[in-house]
Amino acid sequence: MDLTPGQRKALEKVLSDLYDELQANLLGRFFKGPQVWVEVARSASPSRSIEGLFRYALKMMYGPGADVPEDRLRQLATITSNYMDAEKLKAINKVLAEADQAKDAKDLRGRLEEVIEEMTSKVHQLVATETRNASNFAEREGIMQVAAPMGIDDPTVARLGPHDAKTCRTCLKLWHDDKNPMIPKIYKSSEIQGGYSTHKDPKPTWNATHPHCRHVWIMVAPNYGFDDTGRLKFMGFGHDEFKTRRKGLKKFEPAEPCWEPDHDHHVTA
Repeated sequence: MDLTPGQRKALEKVLSDLYDELQANLLGRFFKGPQVWVEVARSASPSRSIEGLFRYALKMMYGPGADVPEDRLRQLATITSNYMDAEKLKAINKVLAEADQAKDAKDLRGRLEEVIEEMTSKVHQLVATETRNASNFAEREGIMQVAAPMGIDDPTVARLGPHDAKTCRTCLKLWHDDKNPMIPKIYKSSEIQGGYSTHKDPKPTWNATHPHCRHVWIMVAPNYGFDDTGRLKFMGFGHDEFKTRRKGLKKFEPAEPCWEPDHDHHVTA
């Protein structure tokens, strides 16, 4: 079905407005989109913005004195903005392609309803993933700030989360001990990479393993370790949990930078 230039422009505007408003709420003061949404960005709720969630997670886990680095916030906002711009473009192209294939107005309506429903689900997933990632990187930043005064350049880390019927196979493989899933799996921070994991090729990443992932990052300090129930406790002076748990195992070498995540792969629960 051939759309007039005006109809195509109207479709593009509806989709652009949807993503721009969402981006304004997520990015707040870091929003660089159309001027019409700047006021929305200025009044963005701290409980839903990337910056607000980053600050909250960092200070809740590591205290009110935890430093919130402006460069990290700006970098995280840029990554999120670039990803959402790409998703907006894909959505517009898909809607216009469906419109071109429609036989008549009735067929067009059915196609658009189906695409909009798919896009709505995608947007909800996008928001859940990006807001969770803000918390993930706040957890990482806090770990590094705690480790630095202790003279630890490559801290031992683990991802705590429940082991129940809702735990997905990817999380079970990445974050739980192979022999006793009640015990978190141990890594060095240098082993954790950026980007997303996939079901086909699970890798430890700082990002959320999937939307609504319940696992959180912690640092395992020297002399501390996990007992058989998964409880973190003092094990004795000189104890090294990484050497104890990973004895004889090869260190994982990340293939991507640890800070800048790509958004090519999303794992769904």
